[in-house]
Amino acid sequence: MKTKNIFFSSLFLIAAYSCSLENETYDQLGSDNVMTTENDVKAAVTGIYHELRGGGWDRYNCAWGSLLTMQIGCTDECDCNWVWDKQLDFLWTAETTDLGQFYTGLVPAVTKATSLLERMRKISISAPIKRRYMAEVRCLRAMWAYDLYDLYGTVPLITDPDIALDPQKAQSYMPVTTNYCRWVKP
Repeated sequence: MKTKNIFFSSLFLIAAYSCSLENETYDQLGSDNVMTTENDVKAAVTGIYHELRGGGWDRYNCAWGSLLTMQIGCTDECDCNWVWDKQLDFLWTAETTDLGQFYTGLVPAVTKATSLLERMRKISISAPIKRRYMAEVRCLRAMWAYDLYDLYGTVPLITDPDIALDPQKAQSYMPVTTNYCRWVKP
């Protein structure tokens, strides 16, 4: 009986000490989980490339609200039997569904790229590899900025690292509306 009590007491102590009641946050970067290796940087850059897809059905393909349809949808080159009547008939407004989808997706993507560039600047990995990855992110950010300008004219982009790294500051710079279509009639 005494052996049984010692066994269960030991088991209880092991279970009690192995459990942690502290919450661990995995959705934010901190001093103990920042990028430190080349693989970390590669994973972060791969994440930035995902912004090209925009979650699947938009941005850089032929879906409604993508770069392609936003560029040719207001010309006589676009033809579709879906629900694009307002755009095809030149009757859209700033509130027309999906006309601002490219804008609302890529303005934050520029901020994410700016934030990543600043984080990468502080990492000590091989200089040529670091330059390559930073060049890739700069190229993507420049392409997105150009495409946004091409579609909407001048847009408020966050390219200041201090603002991009602070979510509260960055949020205050984000527009609340999508009234940035330069070809929308007032």
